[in-house]
Amino acid sequence: MRNHPLNLALRFLLEMGALVVFAVWGWNNFPGLWSILAAIGLPVFFATLWGVFAVKGDPSRSGKNGGAHPRMGPFAPGVPLFWPGRTGAF
Repeated sequence: MRNHPLNLALRFLLEMGALVVFAVWGWNNFPGLWSILAAIGLPVFFATLWGVFAVKGDPSRSGKNGGAHPRMGPFAPGVPLFWPGRTGAF
């Protein structure tokens, strides 16, 4: 059930939604040229963190990341991405 296509689609949509929230937040909270840089840079930064600190052995990922931590639970890497994304949406 973990790799069911609907679960993977929901996971993808949640991740993309969080990245969109970071882009919108960056666009709205920085002046001038900084807003463009923040709208591009914040999602790239958090997507990089999400990829680097993915859970080692997760069957939905390639497993070729360099920073996977073997003791992290399956939801621990999502907290730095989803918590600020959820907060920024409100």
